[in-house]
Amino acid sequence: MAATQTVRQRIADVLRGGELTAREISQQASVQEREVAEHLRHLEHTLNQTGERLRTTAPHCVKCGFAFEQRERHARPSRCPQCKSERISPPRFSIR
Repeated sequence: MAATQTVRQRIADVLRGGELTAREISQQASVQEREVAEHLRHLEHTLNQTGERLRTTAPHCVKCGFAFEQRERHARPSRCPQCKSERISPPRFSIR
């Protein structure tokens, strides 16, 4: 990746390569994991203007299987609303 690219450009480049979690994006784009969700929110608006889309694979509860399909935030939920388990799979992101 070029040193002149912005953080969001680096994130977009790694997401065009495949589906990744926030942790994987953080490692590949050299950005802190806790900042990834905010960058994705802004990147989503930029992509809509270019005709591309940020695709999100919804997180789900490992214990009961509840899927967070309607969730609009890009961060991992803290716990399941059905069984209260905190074992939640991370959402995965890609650009299509």
